[in-house]
Amino acid sequence: MEAKHTPGPWLYHKATNQVHVKHGATVAEVTPHYANQIADGQLIAAAPLLLEALQMAFDRELTYLSDAAVIPRQDVVRARLAIHAALGVTANDQHNRPASAGPG
Repeated sequence: MEAKHTPGPWLYHKATNQVHVKHGATVAEVTPHYANQIADGQLIAAAPLLLEALQMAFDRELTYLSDAAVIPRQDVVRARLAIHAALGVTANDQHNRPASAGPG
């Protein structure tokens, strides 16, 4: 299935409350001055990554989705990166997290 949305990557800029393509058009504007604006902007900006991760995971034969499923490592890595982007977690956040925080 061919995507019909503006191709990513998308970036969220707190200063302007806009999500846009790198050096390009604005894709969305986030309503300013409310509690969740940054989290919402990050989630919207991560949408192309999330879609790509899901497509990569499920474009394969679905036979591996049994009780004994083994998901290919590259699918897991791509999905985690997309989830971290949606949550606004950076590589530095991951490396500076206390050991007691558990897996992310």
